[in-house]
Amino acid sequence: LARATRRMPPIGTWGAARSLGFRGLWAGLPATMIWSVPSQGVFWMAHDVSVDAMKDDRLGERWQKMSPLVMPFVAGGVAGIAEWLVALPLDTIKTRIQAGKAEGFQAAAVEIMRRQGVTGFYRGFGWVMARAIPANGAAVCGIHIVERTLSGQDHRIAP
Repeated sequence: LARATRRMPPIGTWGAARSLGFRGLWAGLPATMIWSVPSQGVFWMAHDVSVDAMKDDRLGERWQKMSPLVMPFVAGGVAGIAEWLVALPLDTIKTRIQAGKAEGFQAAAVEIMRRQGVTGFYRGFGWVMARAIPANGAAVCGIHIVERTLSGQDHRIAP
């Protein structure tokens, strides 16, 4: 987590609105959208490519013999890795803006590059990747289970 340049006690949403104003509640929203939209596109593209690869005639038979939860879990893990490779630099910039360390997207990016170089955009990379596989794998499994349950299909998952 980014450390704010000014120390403020936790004041909650209403306290933040009083001290920062209504617009202050939305600090970092444009940076969040710049981060979120492309990362979700990369996530679902990587998911679909992974599923297609696992269903390929050469590999599909091997995957079909495994638990029906394996394929969505692996696809979610691969998608999470792909997403965070793209999203981490943008998330780092967004976090700097929200922590009050930069006034805007470009200012935050320039400051990170000036002080830390390219590696500054990927601080925490190892931990993010370690979390990406289980967290996104489990999330995609949950999505598939809910989709199948709501559609009246067998709740045991098959992609």
